[in-house]
Amino acid sequence: MRSVLSLCLVVMFVLPALVWSISTAHFSSLERAKMTELELMSYVLIADFDLRESVITMPVAVLDERFNITQSGYHGYIKLNDTLIWQSASVTNTIDPARLPRTGAGETRFSKIEHNGETWYLYSFTAEFLNYNRYEAIHFHIANHARDLEAEHAVFTRTLWQSTLVISLVIAIVLILSLLSVLLPVRTLIAQLKRTRQGQQSQLSGEFPLELNAMKYTINRVLQEEQQQRERYQNALQDLAHSLKTPLTVIKGDPALPNSLHPQVDQIDQIIQRQLSRARLSQKSGHQQIELSSVVKKMCESMRKIHRDKSLSIIYNESTSIKYAIDQADWYEILGNILDNACKASQKLVNVTLNEDLHWIILAVEDDGEGIPIDQQQQILKRGYRLDQYTEGSGIGLATVNDLVDLYGGKIRFSEDLPFTLSILLPK
Repeated sequence: MRSVLSLCLVVMFVLPALVWSISTAHFSSLERAKMTELELMSYVLIADFDLRESVITMPVAVLDERFNITQSGYHGYIKLNDTLIWQSASVTNTIDPARLPRTGAGETRFSKIEHNGETWYLYSFTAEFLNYNRYEAIHFHIANHARDLEAEHAVFTRTLWQSTLVISLVIAIVLILSLLSVLLPVRTLIAQLKRTRQGQQSQLSGEFPLELNAMKYTINRVLQEEQQQRERYQNALQDLAHSLKTPLTVIKGDPALPNSLHPQVDQIDQIIQRQLSRARLSQKSGHQQIELSSVVKKMCESMRKIHRDKSLSIIYNESTSIKYAIDQADWYEILGNILDNACKASQKLVNVTLNEDLHWIILAVEDDGEGIPIDQQQQILKRGYRLDQYTEGSGIGLATVNDLVDLYGGKIRFSEDLPFTLSILLPK
């Protein structure tokens, strides 16, 4: 997109500025050439002009034929002081002599004037001629209609624009093709990375340009090492759980254990499970996709049995099949904690919805309880913190959920109004 935007800026601003610069330079060059042309024509008039004993002589036909042809577009004028003393045969509509500039001896002037609503170029030069032992200043003026020069410039500008547009189109096509040749492999690589992150494939495959192939091999090596590390992690965690299970069971079953220590032992058990769940992964890559809805239905059925004494109505209307790369045990633990809390807080109804949008998988659990006060919604996610709405539990359920959701890059959202809704958002 940035490359396309840069191309548009070049086409919209840089190329028109370049065309304008070239066109302006061409027009200035034409005007300089016109000044040189009129200057040379003035020399012809000076060569033909003669002033002797106050008698002015000019040939009937001057050397430059353009002065002799009517409608040639070239006018010649000669003035003595402010009096017009000669004009060429080509003149059909005389320019007012008062509008012809008066210059000093040896001075030249190139200018534009308007005559009969049209633009004319005017070259003026003053020469001195000896008359009765004194010099008379004679003013020579060459006028030329500007339409030919403007027409030539218009043709040049039009051709320049056409050439520029063709060149721009060729450059745009070449640039777009070049970008596509680079971007298509990159997009393919990004798509494969996304599928790998979602658990749809374990390695990157296919051939890429030389530069991207090196990246592909590096990423595959990292994925392989991460998979091996995760397997070692899992084995170590299983060994840890097994080694802790027996002594903890013995301690809990010891008759000599004071009743006052039972809650602490239970809390130790829950903390161990929570830490094992937290250490199980650092990101969700590598997990196979599971069907989320089927787990939600099973968990809702379990909650109906667990809380059957409250005669709750737990509603889950499955709208679509959603698959997601997440450890099934983690999904069970997330659902179990938030559904159990909702059932404990609810009076009659718990409503569960599961859907997705462009960026998120959204699990929403709504209950008709009193809800969680806004000032305690973030506190409830901390380990050991619980509300006084119900007394059972150690206060680490939502903390565990928060840890797991955070490890998957997700978010927990609370509603501010009743009925109260807790939402889990998992990134796609």
